[in-house]
Amino acid sequence: MNSGSLIGIMVGAQLAGTAVVFFVLKLANERRETIVTGVYRGTALSKKHRWMIFTNDWIAYKFMPVAILVGGATAFVQLGNDLVSPGPQLISFMTSSLFAFGALGIAVLGVSDFIFILSTLRGVADEPSNQ
Repeated sequence: MNSGSLIGIMVGAQLAGTAVVFFVLKLANERRETIVTGVYRGTALSKKHRWMIFTNDWIAYKFMPVAILVGGATAFVQLGNDLVSPGPQLISFMTSSLFAFGALGIAVLGVSDFIFILSTLRGVADEPSNQ
């Protein structure tokens, strides 16, 4: 496969991966708002239900983009190691670093959100509030 084809594949993979990551992060933010406010589509949620959303949805939605980005970074490093031409090799390593920094940023923000949600849920009464 020539270098031009590889660059096209790399750009396509990066665009597809970015779209998936942003979509999943949007879902995670919606779940965070549901957990913190305790309201989903106008219905008050119990503390138990909020914990269930936190453990079953939010944690997975925050872990998934990090895993996708780490996997993408690893794939682009491997691809760069296999390339002979310095141009596509440089593009591959630069793309890998973008994926890695994205994963790091999402992980740091995820830990911050995690602490905030935990502190919010620990302060919630056991019965849903009437809103």
